[in-house]
Amino acid sequence: MPGINFIYDRKGRLRRGDPQLEQSVEPTTRDLQPEGRILSQDDFYCLSYRAYPEYPVATFADADWTVYLEGRLYGEDPGRKLKELAPYVFSGESGEEEKIRQWFAGVDGDFVAFFIDKRTARIGIVNDLFGRLPLYCHRTGERFILSRNLRFIANRMNPIRFDRMAFAESLWIGYLLGKRTLLEGVERLPPATWIRIEKQPASIQLARVHDFNFELKAHRSQSLQENAGRLAALFSESCVSRTVPGLANVVSLSGGLDSRAVAACYQKQSIPACAATFIDHAESFAADARIAEQVAKLLDMEWRLFRLAAPRSGDVLKLLRLKNGMNSLGMSFLIPYLDQVRKAYGPKMVFVTGDSGHQMLRDLTPAAKVQDLDGAVGYLVAQSAKFPLETVAALTGVEQSEMIGEIRDHLSSYPEEDWRQRYIHFVIAERGMKWQSEGEDRNRFYFWSTTPFSGTRFFNYAMGCPDEQKSQFGLYREFLQALSPAAAAVEYAGMGGSVASDKFRVAAKALALLAERMELRRTMEKATGPTDGYSGDSMIVQCIRRQMKAGELIFEYLSPTGMKNIVEACGEYSKEGLQNLFTITSTIEDLATGGSTLERQN
Repeated sequence: MPGINFIYDRKGRLRRGDPQLEQSVEPTTRDLQPEGRILSQDDFYCLSYRAYPEYPVATFADADWTVYLEGRLYGEDPGRKLKELAPYVFSGESGEEEKIRQWFAGVDGDFVAFFIDKRTARIGIVNDLFGRLPLYCHRTGERFILSRNLRFIANRMNPIRFDRMAFAESLWIGYLLGKRTLLEGVERLPPATWIRIEKQPASIQLARVHDFNFELKAHRSQSLQENAGRLAALFSESCVSRTVPGLANVVSLSGGLDSRAVAACYQKQSIPACAATFIDHAESFAADARIAEQVAKLLDMEWRLFRLAAPRSGDVLKLLRLKNGMNSLGMSFLIPYLDQVRKAYGPKMVFVTGDSGHQMLRDLTPAAKVQDLDGAVGYLVAQSAKFPLETVAALTGVEQSEMIGEIRDHLSSYPEEDWRQRYIHFVIAERGMKWQSEGEDRNRFYFWSTTPFSGTRFFNYAMGCPDEQKSQFGLYREFLQALSPAAAAVEYAGMGGSVASDKFRVAAKALALLAERMELRRTMEKATGPTDGYSGDSMIVQCIRRQMKAGELIFEYLSPTGMKNIVEACGEYSKEGLQNLFTITSTIEDLATGGSTLERQN
């Protein structure tokens, strides 16, 4: 992955010409990353990056400080905005954390910023409010390593150890909780984190300076139409601020509502843009493509359809080495799409997605009654489980009570009092800000990728709207109609009608009723079984079998018997569950040995 790498040595033993420092600018993958250089260094630290020329890495400075910015601040002069923060980011005085918190409240961006004080050589580091650029850290007694690339850290660990609980979480609910990565001792930095590094005496302090409380519905007194109108205005602000002079805007357009809202807003604000849509080899998204074409024509937006072949082993290997297990290998079918989009439009572009829109504008409250911690845990697991809990425990050796305890601890840590709101916090913080942002980060290997739904003012306003207005797409319907009544009138893929139609309302109500009847749904799922399982001759199952044959490393973390049981009954499990298992086995193999079964797969 492109991005910044940072090494800090407490004893000042880094030397220019050190092979380890020279390797920090070597590419971990050869494609699209020709440029790498050391930005700043002395005996205590080395800050470097690796990126293609169009990737945003900028330097700002005055007489007292230098700041290196990866990513973008939107709607503001970044140099001026960073200058506001500089006096506080180096300071260890009481009260400075509150000033940094206030700065975050007024900034919108996808970024990581490194500040260096020229007078004292202190270092300050911050990332954005949502952790949109995943950043990983590893601490030993002597060194602190921070990188946008998990492999950069893995290459400096001896031996590499993997996190058994992270494996269990990935297999059970499909994503990792809290700070976990698949590597033991390597954490993903939380959003809105402030790091302060002092050389004499050597110290490293980390603090998260902002978290959300989704119980505070500041706009409850406004009507549905008033809130929708305000959201449309803030969304327009977010779309406009994400345009970059000299770069084309390419909207990744599907048949759903989120990307449609983006396209409608670009048209409404007269922002030049074109649209891209894909159909996979199985034509699973054919209906989406048909509707996306309708929307593009309606908005007078240039539109291209990309037809994808079945993912090859090379596509899977590329995703593995880009995200190192932090994005499921089941998403490898998107690699040819991203490659084709870059070839079609060139590297000077901004790829604009509708990611995360559904989390802000739809009602996320549990359909079943949730009145306490046990109820919240039970509902969350029922919604998310990819493998049965007992299967995961047998496979990983992690006790069922430990896995449940992790979820309980996270739900208990949130500031909301209402357990339904704590459930919403979990969905947004654990799935949205981590699992989903890791997926979007995959795009940045090819071009800059962003979503206007992550605009700070838009997000805060949307989460301050009452849940009852969001019920059955009520707020979303009014929001989309405020942007473009014509776009809102086009069918929503999979629902049989437009979001404004009676047919859609009936379907949405039926889905809500089914969600409330959790026991009925579970009974139906048990009776029908997985509808999309893999056959024994699929590429994924074949690869897992090969990995098991040379399975010393894998069997250190996963039970041979458990693996065999799953592979022999692969048709009884969902594709998503098997994809997550394959991601784990492939990550162990590749990071620990530097080689992969995928290199030998036809």
